Amino acid sequence: MLRLLRRAGFQDVDEAADGATAVRLANERRPDVVLLDVAMPQLDGVRACQRIHREWPDARILVLTGYAEHVTALDAKRAGASGYVEKSASFGEVLAAIDAALDGRTYFGGGEADADHTQGQADAPPAAGVGELTVREREVVELVAAGRSSARIASELGLSVRTVETHRQNVMSKLGLASVADLVKFAIRSGLASLDGGTSK
Repeated sequence: MLRLLRRAGFQDVDEAADGATAVRLANERRPDVVLLDVAMPQLDGVRACQRIHREWPDARILVLTGYAEHVTALDAKRAGASGYVEKSASFGEVLAAIDAALDGRTYFGGGEADADHTQGQADAPPAAGVGELTVREREVVELVAAGRSSARIASELGLSVRTVETHRQNVMSKLGLASVADLVKFAIRSGLASLDGGTSK
């Protein structure tokens, strides 16, 4: 990533080996944008984001997150992040997220929104589409967004794994979603994912 950023024309790009170092460098050098990996040693990306934001409220922070970390990315938003990008995203998307942050906008895994709009997005009512789900489908979505496996969801809800997967596929079909990652994004944006990695109940 460091080499690609430099080749893209970014100047004075620094890299930190752990979260504590990232916090120190960010507060000392005040870069235009801070990129934080959610899974960092010593201090995870969420706590690093929180500390940087506390010392430097105007910091533009983006977190890099994997599928299982999507709910954690919502925590990062509350900690002061300007948005997040999936680790599987193309470098072009990373650049788009950086551009959005530089312009004072937020960027969440492939979609942008004005900062004023997304400031309270996590507290907004469920988005259109949630009402189309049955109670059981909603439970499955919440647990998928919380990072549960199909086997664990089946155990918690007293269902078979096949039934859980059928519910998940039905939800994706109803909402026009192409992947489980899209389903997790939907859950976060519609308020079905809680901030502690559990369900919204």
